Amino acid sequence: MIVLDSHDNISFFAIWNVSGQTRQLIIKYPGVVVYGTARNPDASEGLQSLKRRHPLRCELAMMDVTKEETVEALAKEIHEKYGRLDLLINCAGVLHIPNEIKPETIIEQLEPEAMMRVFQVNAVGPVLVAKHFWELLKIGRGTNTGRAGAVIAHISTRAASMKENTLAAWYGYRGSKTALNMLVKTMAQEAMSRRDPVITCLLHPGTVNTALSKPYSAGVPKMKLFSCDYAVERLLGIINKVRPEDNGKFTSWDRQEVPW
Repeated sequence: MIVLDSHDNISFFAIWNVSGQTRQLIIKYPGVVVYGTARNPDASEGLQSLKRRHPLRCELAMMDVTKEETVEALAKEIHEKYGRLDLLINCAGVLHIPNEIKPETIIEQLEPEAMMRVFQVNAVGPVLVAKHFWELLKIGRGTNTGRAGAVIAHISTRAASMKENTLAAWYGYRGSKTALNMLVKTMAQEAMSRRDPVITCLLHPGTVNTALSKPYSAGVPKMKLFSCDYAVERLLGIINKVRPEDNGKFTSWDRQEVPW
């Protein structure tokens, strides 16, 4: 999600992949413009429906975090149209792709090419997005958002916690998200050392009822399998209250800090 602001009294948000989150932003923040991005936004009926219902407040754009040129092109477009950003949410992620990538349950199933693809989406991609939008976030500074700076929130997972990993399996997914955590921590340290007005954090949304978790959620208690709307509401509640001292923190949906 990218938050933009071209006027003192208007905030602009953008988010990719999850149309439900885009919808919540439009509802919760009257007067904002929401950028919905995806590898193929034309194929997303959810995003297209939002565009039809909110033609002036919802913009759609193509972006693929594994193709840096598309990230750079969107950053340039936003710079030319709005000149600033206040919030960016990196929620691109992959656990499995039918007939292409399957989470490893034993070490014998490791496939280097599949693991590299997972790392490219889950770890490298979000950092490339931050790279190209960093200057716009510095300009935005979170003005009129109630926050003490622009915010970059990265969707991680408790499965990436080395301290809490008491189970086997999911080498690529766990490893790539742990790599993301370190990259974001490094990003936070740089922001603080340069005194850039940017706060970057990691968020664990819990187990959300999406295509990513569906094949593995049968054993999850109903009370712990969250709807997209509930997860978004909890995460936005955290994002809206981040402070400079939260730079580099890893926080769960219930506001508890997740151990590395």
